[in-house]
Amino acid sequence: MTIKACINETSDTEDIVAAHAIHKAAVNNHWSYSTFADCTTKPYSLLVSKMHERVIGYAIVLIVADEATLMDIALLPESRGMGLGKQLLQAVIDHCENAGAQAIWLEVRASNHVAQQLYHAFSFNIVERRKNYYVDGVSKEDALIMQRICRNT
Repeated sequence: MTIKACINETSDTEDIVAAHAIHKAAVNNHWSYSTFADCTTKPYSLLVSKMHERVIGYAIVLIVADEATLMDIALLPESRGMGLGKQLLQAVIDHCENAGAQAIWLEVRASNHVAQQLYHAFSFNIVERRKNYYVDGVSKEDALIMQRICRNT
């Protein structure tokens, strides 16, 4: 049986608040609510994944000219491992391609092998390593910059 979520672009305040709560739980150095909410307005887009009317995941995408950047993506911990991340990432790709993006960019922690596997499965390739990009207190970690060439190129 396949579990399917409803994924759509939104600017609804309740959805933004729910997505920000997931963001705070998923990211060590999380954005303030003000910054997060600002990233739901043009030229950004907020896509939310819902099950039973509850936000279980989100993605923030920036599209400028013909390039898109996946700024942030996360699911509730209890929603992971069921294929819902794949559905959300596919929705991001479709959204970017429908907007005319020729390429989609993202960054991922070098230690986040699960995310890297997902991105590779969707034809993202590593194009650069940024040394010590993430700084959490005293620890530092590299970022991998990944790119996917869109099908409409």
